[in-house]
Amino acid sequence: MYRLLLMAMTAATLSAHDYWIDASGALQRGHLAADAGEHAHKDEVPQRFPSERYCRRNGTTDEVKGPFGVSERLGTECDSAMVVLHLGNYAKTPYGIVAAAEANPSMVIRSWESIESVKRLNRPADFTPLGKGFELSFSRDPSTLEEGDKMRILATFDGIPKAGAVVAYEGRVVGTTDEAGHINVRIRHAGLQLIRATLREPLRGAPVAERLYNATLNLEVK
Repeated sequence: MYRLLLMAMTAATLSAHDYWIDASGALQRGHLAADAGEHAHKDEVPQRFPSERYCRRNGTTDEVKGPFGVSERLGTECDSAMVVLHLGNYAKTPYGIVAAAEANPSMVIRSWESIESVKRLNRPADFTPLGKGFELSFSRDPSTLEEGDKMRILATFDGIPKAGAVVAYEGRVVGTTDEAGHINVRIRHAGLQLIRATLREPLRGAPVAERLYNATLNLEVK
């Protein structure tokens, strides 16, 4: 019962926004349509949130410094590019979701810190984890994947496999990762793939009850 409740809560969270890194290396937020890679709605990621950006080339991972937004270092020259956004603390109340600091404590139903990470593989052979927080990767080189194939996804935290992460594909929850951090997902279409997972970490003595990690993995399938 708890697992079903957790998946339902996660499904509601996952439906809020899609995050993806496009072919130019820009981080985007909105709603990504599944057909032909068309963007049903797209807006710029809020630039006020603290972020970390990573670029791995030839097996070396560097943190990218400089102004937020499109970066030359997060373009196609990265074998893998990853952005981590620290979105802040939130609370759910009978009147909606608000910033935790603005919520009446007696009205809070649940509260959480939100951390969002997005990773894009520009070179599929570079499929292993970067080891930066909560992250999705492939279990093998996805270069030969086609529509209809199953892709084996690996969830990790700082490079360590994580069980129990709730995984969604194109906005639909498909299951949770096993003890080795794995789950199989069947590719429904060519073009940009969007696989997303959520991991919850209970907190003690903190302003909010839990830390909510969302991780997205992007790959172009021909």
